[in-house]
Amino acid sequence: MGNERADELAKEATNSPTIDITIDINLHYIKKLIKKEITAEWQDRWTNSNKGREVFALLPKINEKRVQGDFFLNQIITGHGTLAVYQNRFFGKATTCDCSNSREDRNHLIFQCPQWDTIRRKFFPINYKRSTIDLLLFNPKSRNDLREIMQRKLQTLLNQIEDEDLQA
Repeated sequence: MGNERADELAKEATNSPTIDITIDINLHYIKKLIKKEITAEWQDRWTNSNKGREVFALLPKINEKRVQGDFFLNQIITGHGTLAVYQNRFFGKATTCDCSNSREDRNHLIFQCPQWDTIRRKFFPINYKRSTIDLLLFNPKSRNDLREIMQRKLQTLLNQIEDEDLQA
């Protein structure tokens, strides 16, 4: 009699439009697993991508928390904006810095350009030349000074554009 009842219940179950089963898994746990998988896939795509390598050099690990960037700091992070190498790529301008024949990229601007020595000496850590851009970006004091350099760099560029317009 027991087997017949089991067969009867099995037959009913195959004809049912829904599956009557209870899985005792916490919804929070499922969300956590999904988030972990998405984050791992995101990190894998970021690590293996050919794009954004300048940003990757500063931020190799993805993070859901926002980087405390702004208009000026984002130019350092991405290498875009007022830097001569970027201006060259999009507008055909010279890649040299106003200070010399050095190529004006973010490393030159932050670590080498004599135009910004005063700011560096005044605000950067004493051993800043042995530092890296990412360490300066994540140091609140240095971050403000990087912002100051980029603000002044933008003002210099705007003044140059204005002078060119007046001469034309």
